[in-house]
Amino acid sequence: MKVWVPTFKFTESKANKMEQVIEAPAKRETYFVKFHGSYKQYLGLSLYNIVLTIITLGIYYPWAKCAIRKFLWQETEIAGSRFEWHGTGKEMFRGFIKAYLILGGLLAIINFGPLFLPPELLIWSIIAAYLLILLFIPLVLHGMARYRLSRTSWRGIYFGYRGKLKEFYGFTARDFLLTIVTFGIYGFWLQTNIRRYILQHARYGNVSGDYDGKGGQLLGLAFLQGLLVVITLYIYTPWAIIEFFKFHVNNTCLIQNDKRYYFETNASGGKYFVVLIKAILLTIVTLGIGAPIAQLMIHKYFVETLSISKGFDFDIIEQTEESYRDATGDDMGDILDLDF
Repeated sequence: MKVWVPTFKFTESKANKMEQVIEAPAKRETYFVKFHGSYKQYLGLSLYNIVLTIITLGIYYPWAKCAIRKFLWQETEIAGSRFEWHGTGKEMFRGFIKAYLILGGLLAIINFGPLFLPPELLIWSIIAAYLLILLFIPLVLHGMARYRLSRTSWRGIYFGYRGKLKEFYGFTARDFLLTIVTFGIYGFWLQTNIRRYILQHARYGNVSGDYDGKGGQLLGLAFLQGLLVVITLYIYTPWAIIEFFKFHVNNTCLIQNDKRYYFETNASGGKYFVVLIKAILLTIVTLGIGAPIAQLMIHKYFVETLSISKGFDFDIIEQTEESYRDATGDDMGDILDLDF
């Protein structure tokens, strides 16, 4: 008696597909940024810093700024680990002194020149002071990037910045000149070029960054958003802010093993508007005492909208960067209200 035994035949293509499925690695999850900072703790820290800064006539300010930065870094988490800030108040105080020695005289001429300079010298002195400050801006941005990145770590691996000041000055001087000649229009290319240079020369271990945003795209976005803000009598402003935020985030990526992994954001104008209204009302109701909480609410909203696309592997990153401790550029940026 014959027994029938079922047999299965696969074509070569199906067999190959089965092998591919078996050998395919498990998909990595999307990494979302989380913020764990307590509003109560941040308020206490902010009020403590304000009191000490007033009592010491401003001398404590670098330590206060360092404490705030340490809090924000250590409460920010991605892939189960938090960032660390290694800067110290002493480093930032030295930078603070250098910054004021360099910029203090120029700012004094601009703010108090009319009180002590003769009319025939006043206008030329103020113009010269503004031009010198413009010349310092590339130095400030370069120093800020180098100090902040080199004093930040995650999982014990330090960030770094490998930009060269001469190279940075070269293209920013050209772009500043073109911005003046074009009555500010080329400023959109200046912004994207600066952001691209800093990110391309930033490092997290053996991972680099990049930025794909173009000046023409930013100009178009600014024209459209500006038009909508004016038409809506500035009601649209929160939505415009989010559009710019999304533009910069979505054009920023990390490069690992020659592959690009883009940052993403799920921020929306409507949600940001609600957060903004809450922050404003809190500040008004508390007569300004709740302002630190309001600031943290906005910070938390933006941070928690961020994520990095699937596939980036945090576990294979190796340390490559050295520490850098000169905070002069960072403090000069604070004085001039610049950030990156």
